[in-house]
Amino acid sequence: MSTHSASSMYPVRVRRMPSAVLYARPLWAGLSIIVMWLAVLFVGVFGGNIVSASAGGNSSSVPVVVVVAGVALIATWLLGRVAFALTRESDELRRLLEEEQQAREDLAAEVADLRAKLPA
Repeated sequence: MSTHSASSMYPVRVRRMPSAVLYARPLWAGLSIIVMWLAVLFVGVFGGNIVSASAGGNSSSVPVVVVVAGVALIATWLLGRVAFALTRESDELRRLLEEEQQAREDLAAEVADLRAKLPA
């Protein structure tokens, strides 16, 4: 008669937290701000002008990059306020998630110890 070890019958499965990169708000906000200002750079290099002609024959032109830079400046300010603001709720949530992860690791270690004590 063959016997199975306890570890083969009940494999230890420790669930890992999802990748931190997916939930890193400051990382994605910083990347978004970089992309916005790269867009301003490319519009400045390759963009044209806004030409305004009046009935008297006078015309004026303004580079398009002035408008795009103004919009990027406002978007950078708003995104920075939202993404980089450290709130008590986010700190509390982070602390609770770390405590839960530690509790899971402790539980997995206890289960492994108990399985090691079982007779084979």
